[in-house]
Amino acid sequence: MRGYRMMGGCVLAALWLCVASPVAQAGLFDWMSTQLNEAEEAEVDSLVLPVPEDWIGDFDGMRERRLVRVLVPYSKTFFMVDRGRQQGISYELGKALEAWLNARHPYAQKSLRWQVMFIPVARNELMPRLLSGGGDIAAGGLTITEGRLQTVDFAAPFSSNIREAVITGPSSAALSTLEDLAGQEVTVRASSSYFEHLVAINRQFKARGLKPIKIIAADENLESEDLLEMLNAGLLNAIVVDRYIAEAWSPLYSKLQIHDEFYIHEGPSLPGRSARAVRCSSRSWRPLWTSTRPARRLAIACATST
Repeated sequence: MRGYRMMGGCVLAALWLCVASPVAQAGLFDWMSTQLNEAEEAEVDSLVLPVPEDWIGDFDGMRERRLVRVLVPYSKTFFMVDRGRQQGISYELGKALEAWLNARHPYAQKSLRWQVMFIPVARNELMPRLLSGGGDIAAGGLTITEGRLQTVDFAAPFSSNIREAVITGPSSAALSTLEDLAGQEVTVRASSSYFEHLVAINRQFKARGLKPIKIIAADENLESEDLLEMLNAGLLNAIVVDRYIAEAWSPLYSKLQIHDEFYIHEGPSLPGRSARAVRCSSRSWRPLWTSTRPARRLAIACATST
């Protein structure tokens, strides 16, 4: 918290130095050297909505707390805040889940209601924060993979034909087959299912005597639509995203080419499915995800017990 305030203060200070008089500049340097005392620190922190402490429990525990915490990546597609308003696919489905809980599992006392809280995290923090109790649900277009099944328990998938497509831009080399990717740079997040599947393809390429794909790890704070924008500007050679995401953003990023000649991975096999998941130890939590339409569509993952 303090780091963000200091960074913001430094930016304002730099702007002020461009126009301030020498006397004003001297006063500014005195201000910058002043540290907040404990009372001032507490006053600033009181203005920020607190994030609940880590907690792991089942549906009954969430009911007692009247709270379901949803971990989400900050994304123009799944969750974002625009002029103080939350929006996105995960947000809308989370609010639908909140309405469903209040309608189907109401409290005897009318003044008490369920609340769904959205907690933005980087993609590579979704599973670790879920496992450590930082959230009850991880949402955001998650795909079932063998690697993820080692740490979380996915329930029955709601979609079984997720196609992971290669997308190229104005500066990309021509592609027509999967083998054309040999030796080329492809940018994906290391925490993504795309990375996992590209590594598997590289093993196949090695066995066939082909050059490996040069997998470039993207910053974990960059979402698929961010990489699409960079690709459209000619900053990247190629990326991999779910095809439906690329298609949704193609009207805005018109210089992109979606390659349907081949896919990095697609259904109906296990890794081609998006699904909700439940905590193995939570018997009362599991029926909710198998019967709740908003939950089925959230593409959620709940931690297993270890």
